Amino acid sequence: MPGAGTVLAANLPGSVVRSPNGTLQGIFANFTNLGTLLVDGIEFGASYVSKEYSWGKLDFDANAAYMYNYALKQLEVEANGFAHFLVTNLTDVAGSPSGSPPGSGPDFKIVASLYYSKHLFGNDLFRTGFTLNYYSSELDNTNDGHGTIPAASAGLLQPHYIHLVGDWTTLDWQISYEFGPPTEITAETPKPGYNKEGKQIVGEKAIAPAPETTHRGWRSLLDNVTFTAGIKNVFDVRPPLAFVGNGAYQGYDTYAANPIQRFFYGQIEKKW
Repeated sequence: MPGAGTVLAANLPGSVVRSPNGTLQGIFANFTNLGTLLVDGIEFGASYVSKEYSWGKLDFDANAAYMYNYALKQLEVEANGFAHFLVTNLTDVAGSPSGSPPGSGPDFKIVASLYYSKHLFGNDLFRTGFTLNYYSSELDNTNDGHGTIPAASAGLLQPHYIHLVGDWTTLDWQISYEFGPPTEITAETPKPGYNKEGKQIVGEKAIAPAPETTHRGWRSLLDNVTFTAGIKNVFDVRPPLAFVGNGAYQGYDTYAANPIQRFFYGQIEKKW
């Protein structure tokens, strides 16, 4: 929320009320959008799925995002009372003075997974794999691209260093087994042949398929059921310490990390 002096200097429409002769009658210093944050970045990824060989099948997928520029445009009031918009190129924005945005967190993130699968006993599917999560380091407070924002104005303690929040890498593992549906059996019809005179012989009646084995019992109840188990953060890696920006009063960057470390989970899914 801007101060009364900022509203008056900027002469914001609807916030400064004047009489017909130009006399100031009132100022509404309510919440106002006085700036914008421009983020430039690229997103890229790759994926590969092999065909299923006798030994199984591989499925690889990776997605990443890299943000290389933050430009903050916000209203500033000079000492002479005039207002203007100031554009600042920021780096590693996280927590901020002067009412700037609360931050964007790490500038590089990647999620990559590699899974192995194989069909067993007909339609059953076994699948297991790993997922890698990586978040790059970030500054624990706001600064511009040249590091020229005075550390004292950022509210930092002596000796006015900006703490570097380290990168964070975790590994997840998952395994699943899907009981496939019973194989559908269709009737077979022999192809027509030819006699000695070269005349076509009409095919006989359809060959009756072998009777399907009974599906009563535990196996029929497991058709289209998938059992899944896994571990998040296999190596129990703690999120890096942060104490200024992005809700860091919790001791970590709440935008990029979470306090839950290694945990186990399971799931049962049934399809009809």
